[in-house]
Amino acid sequence: MTNININLTDNSITKLENVLAPHVAENSDNLKSVINVLQNISNKTVKELNANIFNDLIIFPRDISKSEDKFVQNNILTLEKNPELLSSKIKTENLAGFIGFEEKDTQINISITSRFAQNENEDFFLHYMLSKVLKKSPNILNLKTSANSSSDFNLLIFMFEPLLCDAITQGIFKNYQKFEHNNPSLSGTLDFSRHIKNNVPFCGNFAYNTRELTFDNFVTQLIRHTIEYIKTKKDFSYILTSSSRMKEAVKQIIELTPTYSKNARAKIIHQNLRPINHPYFLKYIPLQKLCLQILKHNNPKFKIGKNKIFGILFDVAWLWEEYLAQLLKEKDFIHSENKKEVGGIYLFKKDENNFYRHKLYPDFYINNLSALDAKYKHLENESGQPSLSKEDIYQVTTYMHVLNAKKGTFIFPSKNKTCTNKIGTLNGLGGEMFLCKIKIPQSVKNQNDFFNAIEYEEKKFIDSIREEFGCTK
Repeated sequence: MTNININLTDNSITKLENVLAPHVAENSDNLKSVINVLQNISNKTVKELNANIFNDLIIFPRDISKSEDKFVQNNILTLEKNPELLSSKIKTENLAGFIGFEEKDTQINISITSRFAQNENEDFFLHYMLSKVLKKSPNILNLKTSANSSSDFNLLIFMFEPLLCDAITQGIFKNYQKFEHNNPSLSGTLDFSRHIKNNVPFCGNFAYNTRELTFDNFVTQLIRHTIEYIKTKKDFSYILTSSSRMKEAVKQIIELTPTYSKNARAKIIHQNLRPINHPYFLKYIPLQKLCLQILKHNNPKFKIGKNKIFGILFDVAWLWEEYLAQLLKEKDFIHSENKKEVGGIYLFKKDENNFYRHKLYPDFYINNLSALDAKYKHLENESGQPSLSKEDIYQVTTYMHVLNAKKGTFIFPSKNKTCTNKIGTLNGLGGEMFLCKIKIPQSVKNQNDFFNAIEYEEKKFIDSIREEFGCTK
């Protein structure tokens, strides 16, 4: 088995020769194999890959199946082939995490870090945003404490708590299971072959089968095996007791799986290769995929499966917006959410026919004052000048007009200093437009230094918001 590791950053275009040089040579059979495997992952949209229920790929946020956002129409990876194979290019978008694919004798492992990561193993910014959005102490993400730890495994372990707690909000998964009995109380379907084998000559017992609705099933057993596996990892076991919700969830799973046996792990994994098909317990689907990945991680005993896509990817643009929501939640701003259809504004006034249409969802706004638009993409060129598309400007201008707002602002992450700069004053009804950047610390020695540095930048950002936009809080 040939393992190829490719390290990329979000929103970038990279030549294959820059990431494959350590593994393959130009025109080699190995290179052609890699290209063939990449084609199975590349040039497919988020929606297309998510629709394939037989892969083990988890995409966060998870409610994308019905989403019409541009995000779900974006390719996870775009492969631009060139006759000179090593000159081919891979393009990434607003996704970070890792994704893998196995075909025949080649396995591709692709790590996508945020563009603010210092290296492929130290993506402090992505981890910090996750901790903020999932409302966890940032220190819980300090998982890379062992030289044997890998950043992709850290992400899997970290996501176990939110996915488990989220799934249990739907109740403990239960389904019908077949049980074999051999006793005098015949109360099911007689199993003739087993009865003859065990009860002849007749001794008063009957061998029979029943079908019962139970909490002790292949899914809860999979979760239990994952819990027991994490317990054995000293660097990660504290995840199981990191919150009262998690403690209660772990306790429930353990109590409801009395037939757990470590020796049955391979059997349980095999039973879970087919995804859950239940109209109610939908939140268990990503949890099932996650548990399989944790238990299979770097374990040659458990094959991933032919042509199987696996991994976990995060929509970094969504994370950036939700991260800003945590910073702004105590201010006067309303955070509207398109996915949840919360906090939107109507483009047209109500008429005599009670006619409402075309609802808009500014990221953050204050009526009659300001509209803020969260942008994860580059909004300045190499010389530091604004680099905005017409579509972005039109969008914020529309928000300002409908809200009767005096100011409109784009907020984006940058490697340069935290500051707010005026772009210009609009003609017509007027109003000022701004570009606000938050510095993402670079060249820090460790995660704690990053936390201290970014908290300082956050304070500068909040102070500028309070000063520029007249927030009272």
